[in-house]
Amino acid sequence: VPLIIYTATGSVSLAGFAFLLEWLPLQSALLVAAADLVRPGGVVAYATCSPHPAETSEVVRRVAGQRPELSLLNAPRVLAETVGSAAAGLGLGDGPFGQLWPHRHGTDAMFVALLRVGPR
Repeated sequence: VPLIIYTATGSVSLAGFAFLLEWLPLQSALLVAAADLVRPGGVVAYATCSPHPAETSEVVRRVAGQRPELSLLNAPRVLAETVGSAAAGLGLGDGPFGQLWPHRHGTDAMFVALLRVGPR
């Protein structure tokens, strides 16, 4: 499955799924490192500008499944409660993840997950 990759200069290139697979260990490691730095009770936000589940929800579910101190929050609800009507009106989805789509929101395909860090 080809992916379209937008660079900082705005150029577009196509890459196969193999390209994506190279990034998955790094993305998981970054989420683990962030969770290690947050005190119990704090929240880690994992955000990507990707629509692909392998880079988004699957990374979060894999890491949370390996780290019992991490609990997944309902990102659209938390954002609506903390940011207010601007976030509530975006239509980020039903949760637990938030997702923006180019065809619906006029943005890149941005993803967000929020994980609370519990006692270790």
